[in-house]
Amino acid sequence: MKVQQIALENFQFLRLLDKLQQANEQDAERSQREYVLLRQFLITNPYATLGQLRNTFSQTRYISIDDVGELYEDCKQNESYWCCDRCGPLIKKHGHLRGIKPSVCNDHRKNLSYVRRISGKQGLRRLKFGIHWRVCLPGIPEIRLFHALEKLHKQQPKYLCEVQLWPGIDRYDLQLRFGDGSVWAVDIKDYRNPYDLALQLKPIFEEGDLRYDESFYVIPNHRLHQRQDYIEILREEATGLQKSTHLFSDTAFEERVSAKIMHLSKGK
Repeated sequence: MKVQQIALENFQFLRLLDKLQQANEQDAERSQREYVLLRQFLITNPYATLGQLRNTFSQTRYISIDDVGELYEDCKQNESYWCCDRCGPLIKKHGHLRGIKPSVCNDHRKNLSYVRRISGKQGLRRLKFGIHWRVCLPGIPEIRLFHALEKLHKQQPKYLCEVQLWPGIDRYDLQLRFGDGSVWAVDIKDYRNPYDLALQLKPIFEEGDLRYDESFYVIPNHRLHQRQDYIEILREEATGLQKSTHLFSDTAFEERVSAKIMHLSKGK
């Protein structure tokens, strides 16, 4: 039932994605902006009220408030809900809080800084399971890396000129533009098993504005804490990848960006 539920609920999101991709042919800038707005909202607001939906989507052209509302389900009033900043909404089971995917995050004691209590007020809604699994959960490390790179951009806008989230309506996760005109494409992959991920890796899409000089697959740090040889296994097993595609943890990638900025700042 869970697999069927994920597929049916994810179809609701895919319908919106399809609508935006069609709009992208005539109105690329606005459809891109609305996709980023939608995806960021779902990731950062796993619990939301109708008021929040109205405030965020009342001016959108291609997405209606009802469209987004269908991705949520009603919460019960006067009941406590819990959310993890690392993996989203939690469920109570046998007196403990459980995450949607224990391999991502499995410590949800109530006193931890990243575990938050949400009061069940009137009109509160929660992401449907399939949207949480397919849209919110993989988006958390993407948003985290975006915020870290945006901070670097604000500090050094001359050298890291732009960080774009989900360019081309999610053809890949991040596009970085540097002061020397070079462009990097980044895709973040959060798989427990590096052998499974290696089978999925292929050259990152590049056409038109999505062209790049260097491409990167970035793995969240927690996967390397679980398995120290994760990147080495990927390098050996990902036979469909070009040698020019780099594999990094998110921390190592941030260091690579900082090194590029420093290199440019010295005029080399």
